[in-house]
Amino acid sequence: MCPAKCHNPRIVSLCKGYGTEAWCKIDQKLANYFLEGPLKERLKMTRVGIELRNEGIEEGMKEGIKEGIKVGIKKAKLEDASKMITKGYNIDDIIEITGLRKEEVRKLYELRKEKH
Repeated sequence: MCPAKCHNPRIVSLCKGYGTEAWCKIDQKLANYFLEGPLKERLKMTRVGIELRNEGIEEGMKEGIKEGIKVGIKKAKLEDASKMITKGYNIDDIIEITGLRKEEVRKLYELRKEKH
């Protein structure tokens, strides 16, 4: 069907890029098949893919933020424990106050001894 006689705006817009002669040879049913059938499904699948990717990105960001918070809290506890060691706190008090494991506090003591 010739674009001049076609009432489907999508077909008319497709015709503009390829020249009138080529599209005049295409039957409107065939054009509609490609517009409504496979193309529609590909677009739908593309949208689904984009949505899934965005959900994955969002989930990854949430997990990254959670992990970053955990690392930040741990770092703060280690810094506090290091300051307590400098102030002369005993190991049991440091463990109780910071919630760190005994091995972690011992490593801090050892690192402090190595530096001095």
